[in-house]
Amino acid sequence: MSETLALSAGAAPSDFAEWEALAAKSLRGASYETLRSATADGISIEPLYPAATGTEPLFARHGRPWAIVQPLDQTSAESACAQILRDREGGATGFSLRFADAPAAGGFGLPLASSALSQIAAALPGELRALRMEPHPHSDQVARWIRPFLAEDRDRTVWAEASLGLDPVGMLAAKGLQSFPADAALAAAIELRTCGFAGHAFEADGRVWHEAGASEAQELAAILGAAAHYLRLSEGDGQDIAAAFGAIGLTVAVDADQFLGIAKLRALRLLWARLQEACGAASAPCRIHAETSRRMVAAADPHTNLLRATIAAFAAGVGGADSVTVLPFTAALGLPERFARRLARNTQHLLVEEAHVGVAADPGAGSGAVEALTEALAERAWAEFQAIEAEGGIVSSLHAGAIRSRIAESAERLRRRLNAGTLPLVGVTCYPNPASMQAPVEDLDRLPSEAPATLDAVALLPVRLEAWAAEDMGS
Repeated sequence: MSETLALSAGAAPSDFAEWEALAAKSLRGASYETLRSATADGISIEPLYPAATGTEPLFARHGRPWAIVQPLDQTSAESACAQILRDREGGATGFSLRFADAPAAGGFGLPLASSALSQIAAALPGELRALRMEPHPHSDQVARWIRPFLAEDRDRTVWAEASLGLDPVGMLAAKGLQSFPADAALAAAIELRTCGFAGHAFEADGRVWHEAGASEAQELAAILGAAAHYLRLSEGDGQDIAAAFGAIGLTVAVDADQFLGIAKLRALRLLWARLQEACGAASAPCRIHAETSRRMVAAADPHTNLLRATIAAFAAGVGGADSVTVLPFTAALGLPERFARRLARNTQHLLVEEAHVGVAADPGAGSGAVEALTEALAERAWAEFQAIEAEGGIVSSLHAGAIRSRIAESAERLRRRLNAGTLPLVGVTCYPNPASMQAPVEDLDRLPSEAPATLDAVALLPVRLEAWAAEDMGS
């Protein structure tokens, strides 16, 4: 080992000037600026960063990895129960219940009936690391259905610490005025709290904004905006500020931009601490759930989705997600089958059991690049959050069309990056395999992940990068 270090020591540049000279030689006359790039928020990414000093880990797992959360989006309770059994045998430590018409269900989902939930509840194990009910236009009704489970000792731990998925702000953005009002969510949360519920009643879900084309800072700002809205609701109910913060869970989307994904999760923890400080609340950690981006899932050459999902899952794990869901690689083709679900689960097992990604406390701490991205992204997101608050809060901003307009501009910039080739999709814009196309180009925008055409003017429209790419290649 010492010989290896001695040999490599002489090959590495000793300072930035020496490195820059070597880089200039390799560039052969090209500008040094060609090594720089920028994020969707205009944050400059340098080719080289010095090591960060004086930094502390933003989270600590204490040797316990994140929860592996499997989605239950089947169209019958019986098939969902069978999936629970397979996932339990395969090592899943959490489940995500996705009822029909929930944005996260991708056009499928469990029957919206208390009888279906009762069947699924009977199949769930007595202990789980994470149990989530994904935000839905009728989440307040679904939340009330768990009341009988809270009275049963065998289910108390599972259901009392679940995430209810009450996200009226996200549903307003996803479904428009068809969604349930915030006061209905608050009433459901209060009702369950009196029955011993101690989990996360509200969910500030960033996926709706991400899937509409929001930049990283916009997604984080929308999460904060929704959280601030729920804090005001709780304040009106007379709830203690610390308890109000503890009742909110956070969800983010993570795509194949590895370092930006790591920085996004770390920035969210900084932003959460800043929001607590602004509200006069004691600092307490937040619970973050991460899910691989649906907008990057392709129907063409679908096995390439495995590459993107693995990178995203790695970024989520390194960034400090408390629980992670990996979408099956065939999610753009219809309801995922058993093999795709197994690979989604095993992708995380490889990262946890073989790569040991979940052991270290904040692996990105001290990295010059990660720390710089984290700080810059947190500052941009806080500025966007302040803009939302200046517009009267996120609900007022949605009704006025302000935040929708900014996200539409980001989506258009995303489209231009795709057109310019600076946002490659392997199997679609890079090395496409026409033989693997499962749907004609003109049908790509009507796959299940798309929103129906009946949305009102408040709602955001989902983005599918593959549909844009196919459209551009066909023009």
